[in-house]
This record gives sequence, C-alpha cells and structure tokens, in this order.
Amino acid sequence: MDDRELEAMFAAAPGEPPPPTFSRSDVVTASKKARARRRSAIAAMCACLVVLMGGFGIFTLVDNMGQSPLTTASSAGDAPVSGQSGVTGQPGNTPERPSSAGEQGFPPQSPMQGGDESGKNGPRAEGTSGCDKVDRELATALAGELPVPVTVADATPGHVCPTGSRSAGFPVANGVVSITLVPPGVALQLAPQPAGTVHAEYKAASGGTVWLLSIPQTGAAAVPFAGDIDRIAQSIAARF
Repeated sequence: MDDRELEAMFAAAPGEPPPPTFSRSDVVTASKKARARRRSAIAAMCACLVVLMGGFGIFTLVDNMGQSPLTTASSAGDAPVSGQSGVTGQPGNTPERPSSAGEQGFPPQSPMQGGDESGKNGPRAEGTSGCDKVDRELATALAGELPVPVTVADATPGHVCPTGSRSAGFPVANGVVSITLVPPGVALQLAPQPAGTVHAEYKAASGGTVWLLSIPQTGAAAVPFAGDIDRIAQSIAARF
C-alpha cells in the first residue's frame, strides 16, 4: 500500500461525531415523568372502581329499603281482618248482595202438580226432566190450536212432567193450559188438580201419551177453553 492509497483511505474516513443533544439528567427527568404518569393513571382507575362499587352498594341498599315496606304490607294484607270474609273482593251478607235466588230476579218454581210447592207430592216428585225447560215443538203445536193468539216466547214448562216427558204451557185468561207428552211405557197417575180442572188424554202417534190440562185460577168463573180441550189434545196427539 503506497502513500496515495493511505491518503485516500483517510479522506474517506468519517469525521468527528456530532455532540450529543441530551444529557444524563434529561434521561433521568424523562424516566421520572413516565413513572408519574403511570402512577396517576393507576390512581385514577382505582378511584373509578371505588366510585362504581360505592354507587352499586348504595343502589342495593335503597332498593332493599324500598321493597321491605311493600313485602310487609303484602304479608299483612294476606291475613283476613276480624269480622270480614277471608276471600278478597267477596262482600259478606250485606243489603247490596241478596242472599236468596228469588231476590236476584230468578223466577220462582212453578207450583207442583197434585201437591204443595215442596215437590214432595205429585208427579213432579217422580222426576223433573219434563219441567226443566219448554219443549218448543209442543209449545208451537199448542199455540196453533188455542182459540186465542199466544206467543211461543211466552211459553212456560208444563204442570205435569214425569221422567222423560216433554211439556209446555201458556198462561191464559183465568188460568193455565198445559200439555205433556209422556214417553211410551211410562204410566202417569194424575194427581188431584185444582177444582174445575179439565183434562184430556190421547194416545200419541209415537206410542206415548198426550195429556192436556186446563187449570183455572182460584176463584175464576170459567175454565179456560173447557170445550176445546178434547179437540186440541186429539189433534196434537195425531202429530206426535
């Protein structure tokens, strides 16, 4: 290696390094600031957690305090008060609540045929299936045969009603007209009727028996349609 090559190498070598832009004290200061920021962040996070936990505890306490009176009131309300009914909303036997069916507007039972209204005497004591409701077919047939206009909607159950029978009746002037269709094989023993009662009995086309009664009111001067009862019973029996 000659002098020129050495000169070229020294020329290509870098010069003196630039002086540093920070000192040791700058590094120490920056480190302290970083540690302070981390401590501040940790303290703020802990403070938030404390606030959240405190708020949750206060909410739970208030909620429990608000529910206790309701629970106590509910428990106290479950026990019946002395002198009142134990069923909620059901008043006792007060004047506003009638105690009998008759006072509520239900129609009273029709008088029992051949006995008093207790139902212990007469054909109705044998069975009430024929007196539970109006048979509309019999009511329509009877309405068409009566010499005065009547409405099927005004029909009532009959006064004679053994088990399995069908019946209908109409209140008319001075009394009641009642018809009963007794099924085949059922024997009807007609109980004593009010004074003046007219009745007719005919074999029905179906094999049963048609009974037609005209029952006058107490003290009535005449029996309703007394001269037509036999004709009406015969005509209806032929159709039933």
